[in-house]
Amino acid sequence: AELSVGVMLCLRLMTRAASASASAMLAVFTVVTLLSATVLPVGDCGCFGDALSLSPWATFFKNVVLLPLAVWTYMRHRRDTLSSVSRLRAVAAGRDCRRCAGHQRLCAQSSALDRLHAL
Repeated sequence: AELSVGVMLCLRLMTRAASASASAMLAVFTVVTLLSATVLPVGDCGCFGDALSLSPWATFFKNVVLLPLAVWTYMRHRRDTLSSVSRLRAVAAGRDCRRCAGHQRLCAQSSALDRLHAL
């Protein structure tokens, strides 16, 4: 689940849902790593398997740093879009040009082509 949420965030697919999932997972993992560092001491959290060995305290502080970032990402994205490809298709179709200021050139080219076809 963590890998798929990370891939979704990297590819900007359903960013709001992915960041909500990441926030929830990090909140749970932060509590678990705090417990494993204090009440139920373990040597290695096993978060990354044999690839990387982290102490429970290192994992706890990593989660404390990542949790506000996941919450900020959730708050930053007001609604989900399927992908950047669907946004580009909407812009190419002439919709939503005001919201996507970076794609105004594409919208202008699209409307210029529409005017040429109308002649």
